[in-house]
Amino acid sequence: TRIARLLVILLLCSACSPLHQDTVTNVQIEKRGSDRGMVVGSITALPDRHYHAPVAFRYRSIGKADAQQGVFTSGDRHGGGILSLFPSCNDDGLAAECGRLFSVELPAGAYEIYRVFIGWPVTEHFGITSMDFSVTPGTVGYLGNIDVVYCAGLISSPGRGVILGADISIKDEVARDTDLLKRRFPALEPLPIERRLLSGPRKWRKSVHGWFGTSKEPADWGTCLSGDVNTG
Repeated sequence: TRIARLLVILLLCSACSPLHQDTVTNVQIEKRGSDRGMVVGSITALPDRHYHAPVAFRYRSIGKADAQQGVFTSGDRHGGGILSLFPSCNDDGLAAECGRLFSVELPAGAYEIYRVFIGWPVTEHFGITSMDFSVTPGTVGYLGNIDVVYCAGLISSPGRGVILGADISIKDEVARDTDLLKRRFPALEPLPIERRLLSGPRKWRKSVHGWFGTSKEPADWGTCLSGDVNTG
């Protein structure tokens, strides 16, 4: 009975989760409005040895009363199941990189990526230094490949290893991603895709949470880098 209740709770959380990535359909591409544009790219998340988790980057519009927001997500090694919010790493032709394409239609204007979510179903989230992009009416802009390389350490000694951070870089994979995007969305085929790469790189490390929400240094940062831009 307890397991059944847990499954129901997880299903309800999945249905209302903020981690769902809105991806355009071929019909939407063909009927896109003159006051709207598209941004495309990919998110890849490489494991550290056997340590891995899906990742999502939250974005929002800047300076608008009716703020637009959403997420760009990676794939999940164990995705595709009934309780998973993320597709499998095999879905978008980026299996080796555990990646996922994004192709999103948005109102024209300025936007920022400002937060990162790691893991499911126990999701942690962290603020990151803003990565800005713009949406231009009637165009398709390539934001790049947001590549996440995880690093792991020990939360206690001799405790278990966990992901404690990541090195995030913006890569220009326009040839690879354009080919994959146009295979998935044939309506993109005749449309020019403009390079509008995000700024980067970024990296973050997270502290270990103790009793009553306190934070502390882990027993060992392991493979995590020092001198990080964001620590949370």
